Amino acid sequence: MVADSGKTIQIRWFRFLFTLGVLMLLASVSAAGILYWLYDMKVRENEGLKKALAAYSTGSEVLRPGGGELTPEESGQEVTVSPAPSEKDVSPAEGKKPAAGDDSAPLPSETPPEAGEEAPSDTAPQMVSGVELPPVEIGDFKCSFARAARELRLRFNIRNRMPENGKVAGHVVLVLKPDGKKRRKWVALPDNIRLENGVPSGEEEGQTFSISKFRTLKFKLKNQRNPEYYKMASVYVFGKDDAGLLMQKDFPVETE
Repeated sequence: MVADSGKTIQIRWFRFLFTLGVLMLLASVSAAGILYWLYDMKVRENEGLKKALAAYSTGSEVLRPGGGELTPEESGQEVTVSPAPSEKDVSPAEGKKPAAGDDSAPLPSETPPEAGEEAPSDTAPQMVSGVELPPVEIGDFKCSFARAARELRLRFNIRNRMPENGKVAGHVVLVLKPDGKKRRKWVALPDNIRLENGVPSGEEEGQTFSISKFRTLKFKLKNQRNPEYYKMASVYVFGKDDAGLLMQKDFPVETE
């Protein structure tokens, strides 16, 4: 400080008091921070206890106060321990295993067929869910209408399912059906083959085929004015000689 005469007056303890005040201020701020941190921890712990109590009351799960699931021993639940199976409880089939190097005991996959049974053949007909598949397959059915010639043109592919077994031969009949169940309006191609109860008998020969892999068969119906008159086409495939009906499949008639 400066007196009226202009001389500097030194005040003792001023620096000490100033330093002490600053330290007390810092201590107060630190104490307030520590108290707030403790308060926040208590609030979180109380919230955890409330959640645990709510979960326990609903019976969903048993939790520790600090979180985490209690073991059966800690929750007071009765623990039942199942005894290990003894040697008497093990069946002979489960307990007996063939010794290593013992060639006398046949493996399950090497069990010979019983008397009267035939060994499976690599050339046996293909089976799906226990049902024998036909030797041929019909697909890629297409239909178009030639307005200038007034012809309804149909074609599809016939494929040999197992070409390794050789060629498949026979003939095909295509039956066109308009909307409704009036069989007298059904038409069988080629050459308007006769139908018996709406089905070709196979005695009259349709369009013949003999395939190793596949072939495209084509049919035409002339003098047609309405390309949408026929709604369904049924394809009947008959085998050669006395093989009979190999397969039958229906396709919707949708002109391109």
